[in-house]
Amino acid sequence: MSYLSASDLLGEDGPSYSHTKKSPNGKYETAAMDSIGSVALAHSRQGLLWEKSIHRPNQPSVSNNGIVAVESWAPSESRELSSELLIFNRDGEKLVRERYNANALRSGITADGDFAWFTTANADNKDGNQLCVYDVQRQERLLKTELLMRGVEGVEMSGNVIDVNIDGLRCCYKDGEIVESDDFQWAKEERRLQKANTPGNVAGVAKKRLKRADQLSEQQIRSTIRTARNFEGRGSDRTWAKLWRRKGELHHYLGEEKQALKDYEKALSLDEGVGVKRKTKRLRNELGEG
Repeated sequence: MSYLSASDLLGEDGPSYSHTKKSPNGKYETAAMDSIGSVALAHSRQGLLWEKSIHRPNQPSVSNNGIVAVESWAPSESRELSSELLIFNRDGEKLVRERYNANALRSGITADGDFAWFTTANADNKDGNQLCVYDVQRQERLLKTELLMRGVEGVEMSGNVIDVNIDGLRCCYKDGEIVESDDFQWAKEERRLQKANTPGNVAGVAKKRLKRADQLSEQQIRSTIRTARNFEGRGSDRTWAKLWRRKGELHHYLGEEKQALKDYEKALSLDEGVGVKRKTKRLRNELGEG
């Protein structure tokens, strides 16, 4: 006997906005059809379990026990930024429905169906650029916080600590606050350096790394120096002075006093109030250049 699968609903020439996803164990398959506003769930042996009409369903995912998470997007012609996360159980009963005033970015559900996550794109409101995590069984949101990096790949929970896998890095949240690992902190700062468009942006990252320089390797410190020296962009003399100061401080930390002195003097030439007069005077005396 043959059964109707979720992908059968799409046909060989299905609509361009259609998506299908199988559960990790291969027992379930879900399909979302944006163009006709339909989402469905099928079992590998029992066939089609349910089909529902939803406005612009996209990016469905399904757990090993048949729980489906799916996004509902705003009308294509609408200027409004909005989206919804909907979660259904194996019987098609709605467990979660939450609306956000921002476009959906990515969503997913854990293999056991216990937790789901939803991320939003940038928007000029409290719902923009957010990471949300849900307890599916309790039908409640556990976390809503700033999305620091885009590639959410999975969620786990132990006690009141939520572990989020982001771009291959583990990021932990406890009581709604982030508990950052060193690797995650470094990766987050690297992203900020890549997006930096002023000397002040680069100087800000260098300042944070100086505060925890004892926790960084020499290679990491030198990497920061190279990024600072290779930065090209526009900025006021004051912001450039801050960057030269940070470069000097990084060299100073490595014991490279001569280079540190040169950087401090460059910073002072741009802004006498940059905050390195005493350091510069002390280094000149130590190096016999006073």
